[in-house]
Amino acid sequence: MKNKIKYVVGVMALAMAFLFTLNTNVFAAQSVPDLSEWQGNLTAGQVKKLKSESPFVILRVQYGSNYYDRTFDHNVALLKKYKVPYGVYSFSQYLNPNDAKQEAKDLYKRAPQAKFYVNDYEEQTVTSGGTNATTKAWYTQMNKLTSRPILFYSYVGFMQTYASTAVSSYDGYWIAAYQSYRPARQHVLWQYSSNHYFTSIGQSIDASLLNDKPLSWFIGSGAAAENSISKYPNGGRKVGEKVRISKRSILYSPRTRIDDSLTKVNLKIKQVKSVRFSKSNQAALVYNGNTPIGWALAQDLTAYYSSSKVKKVKVITNGGINTYSKTGKRLNHVKKGSVLKVSGYRTNGSGAPVFVHAGHTTHFTANKNLVKMVK
Repeated sequence: MKNKIKYVVGVMALAMAFLFTLNTNVFAAQSVPDLSEWQGNLTAGQVKKLKSESPFVILRVQYGSNYYDRTFDHNVALLKKYKVPYGVYSFSQYLNPNDAKQEAKDLYKRAPQAKFYVNDYEEQTVTSGGTNATTKAWYTQMNKLTSRPILFYSYVGFMQTYASTAVSSYDGYWIAAYQSYRPARQHVLWQYSSNHYFTSIGQSIDASLLNDKPLSWFIGSGAAAENSISKYPNGGRKVGEKVRISKRSILYSPRTRIDDSLTKVNLKIKQVKSVRFSKSNQAALVYNGNTPIGWALAQDLTAYYSSSKVKKVKVITNGGINTYSKTGKRLNHVKKGSVLKVSGYRTNGSGAPVFVHAGHTTHFTANKNLVKMVK
């Protein structure tokens, strides 16, 4: 296996950008390596660094049933020791359906604790029984052995020629396409490069990106949650929230720097999705009115209350908050833990959402990082 975004950009142009724009270099933090004996034995130091660089690893176990990868036992032991999730693949050499079933059995027997299993069928070896029937037999057998995801890997041309119907039996398609934009063909993993440099390993090797499925689908919700919380703590945004985006932030998709004018207005979240990038476990599709801006990382968004249903809030930030006059003059300091009554909602001089302090002529922040609604 081998400029700034302009506010006046048209809606259709942005929509196309959401679908097709991708700079693989800036997505390096999400890249998944697949390794075999060609990369040699990993060291403990490399595995520790790899845990921070990639969400999981994919290891080759065998080349057909008869050839067992020389580095698998060593490398998988280190991955287990340092709690790095891993999937496995078999470079298939099956000749017929019975042979395919045996290769699937051997893969599972050699890696019973893998998070998922892959049939890497990219070399035509079938001599009887038909390529589609034989490839489906591999899945059918593996499906009897495990409830974990079972993937099919190959190039589109090869898949269409030899496994066009069998691929639909699998839980997901891992597509190989070395290009700068996401393939149109539906897939759960995209191997976008055969020479991406992983700093943890110190080599240029195969690299893939997640698509369609969340990280938890590949490695389980427990491992994904631990991974996301420890290294990617920013998330929790919800559809419908009013947010402000940070200055100089770069959109998750399309990968462009946000225009300063957009940091001074209130945006609205239309969609959210799980990601694993920079310091965020979530991205949100934000709009300025009816105009889509792009997918922003949760770390770059500050959410504000905007509902008239909020009647009381509690100060939750350690440093407390201030109340302000109508002209923006700072008045009173309110300590953490204090509960304030709300009688209304408006925006301040900079356009940011604020609460009207009930029984007063003052206002205070509606920033969800600083205050929390209480009953």
